[in-house]
Amino acid sequence: MRNQPIRTLLIEDDPDDALLLKQALARSDWQGMGFELERAENLAAGLAVLEEGRTDAVLLDFMLPDSRGLDSVCRVHARFPDVPLVVLTGLQDERLGLEAVTQGAQDYLVKGTVEPHALQRTLCFAVERRRMQQLKAEIKERRRMDKVKDELMSAVSHEMRSPLTIIKAAAINLEDSSLGPLTQDQTMMLNLQRANIERLQKILDRILDLSRLESGRARLQPLRVDAAAAVAETVSSYRLLAAESGIELVLNLPHEPLAVRADPGMFAQVLGNLLENALRFARSRVSVGVEQDADEGAPAGRGDPGGAAVLTERACVRFSVGDDGRGVPEGRLGEVFEKFVQIDRLEGGGYKGTGLGLAICKEIVTRHQGRIWAESAPGAGARFVFTLPRAEDA
Repeated sequence: MRNQPIRTLLIEDDPDDALLLKQALARSDWQGMGFELERAENLAAGLAVLEEGRTDAVLLDFMLPDSRGLDSVCRVHARFPDVPLVVLTGLQDERLGLEAVTQGAQDYLVKGTVEPHALQRTLCFAVERRRMQQLKAEIKERRRMDKVKDELMSAVSHEMRSPLTIIKAAAINLEDSSLGPLTQDQTMMLNLQRANIERLQKILDRILDLSRLESGRARLQPLRVDAAAAVAETVSSYRLLAAESGIELVLNLPHEPLAVRADPGMFAQVLGNLLENALRFARSRVSVGVEQDADEGAPAGRGDPGGAAVLTERACVRFSVGDDGRGVPEGRLGEVFEKFVQIDRLEGGGYKGTGLGLAICKEIVTRHQGRIWAESAPGAGARFVFTLPRAEDA
């Protein structure tokens, strides 16, 4: 409920009816809510008050000196569609009251039979109903804009891949000296070009991946996957990168066999994204773990995009990737899985990613009926954890 009084405009030419309505709203039956009533004696004066933009609801008499019946309703609703409108009718005009609702009024009341509580309730519900309608419209528009944005991103990314492939091929030909030897400066510029081509290609690939996941075009092909073997294979491809960066890559695998039902390619993509993220921010060590666990959801207060933890008896396997970097800044842990969010954990800036890797991880894990969350403390590193159902229970 709102704390501010409902500012009500009464458009009514009869002073006796206006006095009765004023008395009905003088004392509120609703705790923590009041009413402010302003009167206009004709439609023209009422429209002038509405122009000032300080009215929450309108009580409109059907019979006014300068307008009558449904014409009054249509004129008010056409100019001020966002202001909830309640029509006041006579006993013989109740049918018109129902028609007024079809023309944009929120409700109608029959004069002479209105009780204070019923009037206050009608105004409260009209204001709240209009607020909910506006909220639904905003959500619908936001979803429409998100869809348009995603479709545009997907189309642009797809169209950019062909010319990017040509540019990359040209750079490879230059690098091979097929068009003649290169100077040292030319070689340096070519290496810079190649690095940025690969970075741009990675950005486009991730945009397309996320677009396919969110639209449902990326179809899962779940198989029985040996958790330890799949993790060991993915980690092995990052050992050289870790060694070049002087980072120790530690792998903790279970002694007993554990199997999950997952799409092997998507599983490797999740683990690879988390490893890239950890290697980017680690000081000296990255640890990867696999263990059997009962999926009890993310611990309370952690960066879990799936909402509150939900207890379940389903057996699952827990995977974790942690680093010993600076950790995620306090108060920003909940943002890490949002699209295009880049939280810099390195002093002096450091490498900027696409802001899509963790969002892709979230989409993939969610589609596998798993959960993913982040744990961190400033200065103590970060740990990303996700769970997948065991193959026996999937």
